[in-house]
Amino acid sequence: MTSIAMSAFRSSARACRTISRKTPRCALVPPLAKDKLALFKMKGFFEAKGQPPPDSKSCFEGATRKAPDCCPLPPLIEKNIVDDCREKYIDLKIVPGAKRREGSCIAQCVFHDIKAFNASSNTLDKEAVEKVILQTAGSNEDIGSMLSKIISDCHGRVTKNPVFLIQPISTVPGRAGCSFLPQALINCIKTELFTNCPSSLWFGGPECDKLKQKLSVGCSFSSIVG
Repeated sequence: MTSIAMSAFRSSARACRTISRKTPRCALVPPLAKDKLALFKMKGFFEAKGQPPPDSKSCFEGATRKAPDCCPLPPLIEKNIVDDCREKYIDLKIVPGAKRREGSCIAQCVFHDIKAFNASSNTLDKEAVEKVILQTAGSNEDIGSMLSKIISDCHGRVTKNPVFLIQPISTVPGRAGCSFLPQALINCIKTELFTNCPSSLWFGGPECDKLKQKLSVGCSFSSIVG
């Protein structure tokens, strides 16, 4: 705080002490605009700390192969459901290092359509998610036996993480912000499937190992899909 602002702040403090004791409290606010600006910046800093961490630029660089080249996972949800939601919403553009104000509206739409997400309570229905994914991919001989445990583990991990429970801020005027939860859950499930890719699906090699390494340090699955 500048010396002028400090002087004004002390004057305000003296004025407050002259107010009747009936006054419940006195809020002291530094009067200079730049000091107010500093307060707003500090407030913005703490708000930003609550958002899900963004993918760094390194998550998108340094590998010549993408996830489907290394471990071609089968669809987890029927393609027509996903396509219908892609027609309704434009997915978020991923900007390396940029904080996300909301989750994927496409992912939220998909989870809403399979009755696995309640927007009013911002909750995920694990049983509904498991039912749909097992119907779609449960019979797959490569990953079918892994799905139930991965879904359960990821549901517990995501729904207990406060960064995915914060109130989203819409990037489009006129609609509510889309929850972080559906996107976080599907990202977790695909990350676990890729990290534990069965040998029958894994193509291997140094470039594919690089992708596993990226996931191990916190990069999202979306960043290695291409």
